[in-house]
Amino acid sequence: MAENEQKAFSGGLPIARIRTIMKSSPEIDVISQESLHLITKATELFVHALAQEAHKRIGKELTYKGLAQVVEEHESFQFLSDILPHKVKVKDFVDSLQEEDGVITIS
Repeated sequence: MAENEQKAFSGGLPIARIRTIMKSSPEIDVISQESLHLITKATELFVHALAQEAHKRIGKELTYKGLAQVVEEHESFQFLSDILPHKVKVKDFVDSLQEEDGVITIS
């Protein structure tokens, strides 16, 4: 990453919140300052990469729809498909269920 791009992203995640999330895991007993800092920085970089990819593909505005599209299309983000799925309208969902069952209703 270029130095000017690194400076452009100055927002930081709250370290106390990251510590709370880490402590919620039953496998974690002690959290060192170094590991907390590294996890926080890695999370910031991950969120930045996801947002940057969505901005590249979608354009000016960062939206849920754009993020969901990146997750679906980009192989390295597909592990998030359960967390960021495409929104489906209830009517479309019901229609797809009826098509699967072979029941077709005309409204």
